[in-house]
Amino acid sequence: TALPAAMIIDVVSMQWSTDGVGALFGDLHSLRKLVLRDIACDPAPPPTFWGSLAAAQCLEELHLGSCRDLPTIDAPIVPPSALRALRDVDVVDCPRMLESESTWRWLWQLPALVALGVTLTTRHAEIAVQTIPRGDDGERVNRLRHLAVAPRAETADYYFGDGDDDRLSPGEQCAALLAACRELRTLRFSDSRCISGACLAAVPRPLMLEALHFEAGVPVAPQVVATHAARFRNLREITFPKDSPANAAA
Repeated sequence: TALPAAMIIDVVSMQWSTDGVGALFGDLHSLRKLVLRDIACDPAPPPTFWGSLAAAQCLEELHLGSCRDLPTIDAPIVPPSALRALRDVDVVDCPRMLESESTWRWLWQLPALVALGVTLTTRHAEIAVQTIPRGDDGERVNRLRHLAVAPRAETADYYFGDGDDDRLSPGEQCAALLAACRELRTLRFSDSRCISGACLAAVPRPLMLEALHFEAGVPVAPQVVATHAARFRNLREITFPKDSPANAAA
């Protein structure tokens, strides 16, 4: 289906028959925003499903959520350099995408990306860190100004003692990701059960952080939160879940 005049496409809660479908819609050169949420595909499509995005040169926002069948986005199919306006991307509860190195490499190569929201299991975080490009100083670095992290059950389970002791904990993996965010202004945790003080300590330029949000489950001791929050001297917003220990301390 060609949609040459469409500026916003928002598809929510549907069963998508992808048998014989070559690509997602077509002729998307006017598209500014694409939202796919709670989509089940039958059968699970191949990476060529995303091929028409290569022509979406005006795309500014891409929001994908609860789409377990969506395939990875590969740079040979959708060159990141073609999407020079794409600045805001969410990929939440899309395991096929986030378990693939190709998707993460594609994300880090987007030239205008400044806002990212992702599900973060231990495996996702490991891949994310390994695929971040290295800067001139040899350190891994990205250009994110806004990061929203949505930990999931397997991450929390690992935090409470399940898993291989030789692997980094979820908090350490998250810290490694944050350490590469040198332009970070906003940091949001939708579920903070796996987050440790090491994550907050890893923010490389604390004076740049302006907003810090904990939306559920803060396991860090209140005094630890207070210590690290004191580093963020230009913080304009800080929120905690209702009835959290940190709120009580505040």
